[in-house]
Amino acid sequence: MTTILDKLLLYSPRETEEQVNNFVDIVENLQGKVDCVVAHALMKTFSQAPDYGTQESVMSTLASGDPSVVTKAILEEIPRLVKEAPRWADTLMINQYLFNKEQVLSILKDCPMPIKNAVLKAINKPEVLSFEPKIKELIEYINDSKE
Repeated sequence: MTTILDKLLLYSPRETEEQVNNFVDIVENLQGKVDCVVAHALMKTFSQAPDYGTQESVMSTLASGDPSVVTKAILEEIPRLVKEAPRWADTLMINQYLFNKEQVLSILKDCPMPIKNAVLKAINKPEVLSFEPKIKELIEYINDSKE
């Protein structure tokens, strides 16, 4: 599995058509095999660099994993994503909250304050709230947990 994950990160820049194709092939072959190590490796592929639509396959593969494992990986990466890939930070949090609300709330409850603050930074924006009003519940949950 390590070799596959090394290749995933090798092709992650997706600078050529061959890299894009190899990246997507690897990601699709990880469907249903998402454990903690795979989830973290997939999360490392999110950046602001052009991805030519390949990150949607990453999101699909992440969705094939155990929701608790994937939620933990997303939350652990949120501080980096807020800085390096804010578009993905909000997208990942919205999707995870909408489809795995209980896991998000349960795991977030025990997260350190820097992760909670990063989640707020990712989702507490007018454009996010207008796109997905239900995310306000998550904002209120985090703010209540800080008191």
